[in-house]
Amino acid sequence: MRARLFAVVLMLAPALVAAPVPKAVAKKTDAELLEGRWECVTLDGGSGPDGGKGSTDYWFTVRDGKLYTGVGESKGYDAVTFKLDPDQSPKRIDITSGGVVLPCIYKLEDDTLTWCHPQDRQPRPTEFKGGNGCYCFLFKRVPDEKKDK
Repeated sequence: MRARLFAVVLMLAPALVAAPVPKAVAKKTDAELLEGRWECVTLDGGSGPDGGKGSTDYWFTVRDGKLYTGVGESKGYDAVTFKLDPDQSPKRIDITSGGVVLPCIYKLEDDTLTWCHPQDRQPRPTEFKGGNGCYCFLFKRVPDEKKDK
């Protein structure tokens, strides 16, 4: 009986040793999670005749490490660069265009992105709230089937 058990173990041993080890699923970085097209749902600027609730025609696309912005049906503007610092609280994103850096904060939750940036060279926002020199946007990811090809 023991001899048979030993023989079975010897026959199965190579299969057990050669079995692939499941790889841990790598968690995507924020830069990877931002890839794709995003459309503005709400904008809060906190001032003005409309109470700071501005146009929601803004959109942007992140592709190949660049950020392309647009309004309405436009094809988009020139690409700008961005640098993420997800280890800060709140998380930071710096947008650079023409040598000017726009210091922003962001929060990414599934297919929703909250993004706040200062008005007129104000300091980086510290909370997700429009007004007092800050614009705060809420973007939703555009599903793949709706993206422009």
